[in-house]
This record gives sequence, C-alpha cells and structure tokens, in this order.
Amino acid sequence: MIHLLKTADDKGLNAEDYEGPWWDNRLARLGQPDPLREAHLVRFDVALTVSAMRYISDLNVGRVSPRSFPFELDVHGRKIELSEFLKGILATGSDIGSRVQDVEPTFPAYRRAILALQK
Repeated sequence: MIHLLKTADDKGLNAEDYEGPWWDNRLARLGQPDPLREAHLVRFDVALTVSAMRYISDLNVGRVSPRSFPFELDVHGRKIELSEFLKGILATGSDIGSRVQDVEPTFPAYRRAILALQK
C-alpha cells in the first residue's frame, strides 16, 4: 500500500496528498528503539489507514465531485465502503495492487490518460 501511495503520481494523483514523501522516514523510525514505540505504531497505523482510504476513494470516484460540474457522470454506483474494502484486502491477504486496480474507472478515456502519463 505504501508503494501505491508513494507512486500516486502514476495515476494522475499527487503523492503528497497521501503523504507519499514521508513513508520511507516513517518506516525507518519503526525499526529504531523507542520508549514510545506503541504510540508511534498507533500513529503509523492511523496515518496509513487514512491515506489509503483517501487514495482508494480518489482513485475510485475522483477528487472532485462530478456534481460540481455539468458532467453527466453518476458515481453513486461506483462508491465502495472503504473500511470494508481495506479490511477485506487484509483479511484475505490479497494482492493489494491488483485489488486497488479493480476500483479504478473502467472507461476508455481514463485508460488513455494513464497511458499518456506513463509516456
């Protein structure tokens, strides 16, 4: 999941919105001796959960509501229960990358935009 957050730019998102640049530092701190280790683990878990939920939501339905613009795009059917989605990934030991990819838009313009970003 951390890799996805750090490389959010590859999906047309901004990695900083998901704290991408800070994850390496946070991971390194977890390996160091620390009298407040439990508190840091809790903060790490919360930060990762919040960032993951925001990333998945933004990838799934976008960062801006289509209702704000005169688009005829209905995202209600695309919304997912984020906590259940993440819990399902963890409980089943699924490949996070492929499961998250499943929530991306399926329309051709999105796929073309991702290909253009890669180039």
